[in-house]
Amino acid sequence: MITSFRFKLASILLCWKTNTASMTTIVEESDDDNKGDPDDVQILESVDDIKKTKQKIPLSVENKYRSLISILSNMSLHELTAALCNFIKSIKYTEILEKVWIQSSKPYPISLSLRKLQGMLQDDLPMDRDCFNLVVRKIMFDDIQTAQKTKQLITKHYVDMKFWMTTDFGRHPGFRKKFDVEQLANSIRSWPGIKYNVSTCKSIHIPIQSNGYFILFTLDKDTTTVYILDPTPIKPMYQCNPLAKYVEKIIWIAKHLPKAMSKAMSKACPGSRWNENILLWHQKILDDIPVYNRELSGYVVPMFMSTWEDERPHLPFLKDGYELRKLILGQLLTFKDIECEDNMPAGVLEFISCIRKIQCKTGRACYFSKKKLLYWPTSPVVVLDIQQMKGAS
Repeated sequence: MITSFRFKLASILLCWKTNTASMTTIVEESDDDNKGDPDDVQILESVDDIKKTKQKIPLSVENKYRSLISILSNMSLHELTAALCNFIKSIKYTEILEKVWIQSSKPYPISLSLRKLQGMLQDDLPMDRDCFNLVVRKIMFDDIQTAQKTKQLITKHYVDMKFWMTTDFGRHPGFRKKFDVEQLANSIRSWPGIKYNVSTCKSIHIPIQSNGYFILFTLDKDTTTVYILDPTPIKPMYQCNPLAKYVEKIIWIAKHLPKAMSKAMSKACPGSRWNENILLWHQKILDDIPVYNRELSGYVVPMFMSTWEDERPHLPFLKDGYELRKLILGQLLTFKDIECEDNMPAGVLEFISCIRKIQCKTGRACYFSKKKLLYWPTSPVVVLDIQQMKGAS
């Protein structure tokens, strides 16, 4: 009961602050509000009644709001994110849905409307490509921030969907656009914020999208292996030879990656493994990863990328696909350089501020990290250490 109340308190706070902002956001009642006994809600005395009966000086609306914020600061990361996602899901007003809530300009502009963010919480919709690219961007920027603090080198290079879309895979040769080597090179270049050379990275992570679902190809130069991480079920036609599903895509990457690398590198890197033909590398399908439906594949692949270590991903355990969607949306909402926060209601910004403070205290910008798994039950968050789990098994 107390857990339900905490979620309801968060929703009340969001609606209250939003309704006192200059722009009104229209929301609808959630199903949870129709459950339970109406007697659970007590109508409090008005401020005038309190003045008359108790002769107390009432708090201002802003002070009352700040009092609720202090309660909010004691809520867990999971509770805050869940309440924020529930609020976003409830918005129905068309004009508000078209507003841009998240925008990032580096290394190229990406803008996400509230409608796109809301779509991330719909079970029947796949990951929007712009949303996917911004999630990859945030993961990379978090890695850069960690490298700067710890004075370590960047060892993993992430590529977003720009690379795959520039190659024009799957389109009939007669209808392909003119190949732009410079655009391809830009899709593989090092990220801004820190000076590093892609050719020195241990691994390059290349996501692709084919027939509406996402797959990750992780290239490891130390093991000269192309790891294939496919979170979607294997089709019966590939049961005898699963690798056949990926051969054309690997050939396509092998054809275009050297062109992009040679153009992107300011200096030639003779002897670099990235100059080799990856078709001659080992090709390994990781078959012990969780399998989801194709609509969730775009949410799983960023986790593959972020948690990759020791030749495999270390995934968080989530109770269902909706938890995964909330987790990834939480990543986007806490993007450091949103650039258009003025379009967000004040109550939403307060929630985001509380979430960022928790991230700052725990020292993690992401909800998941290389060393930890986050298990989100209905009770408070339990953090499980991977090494302890291995020892227990």
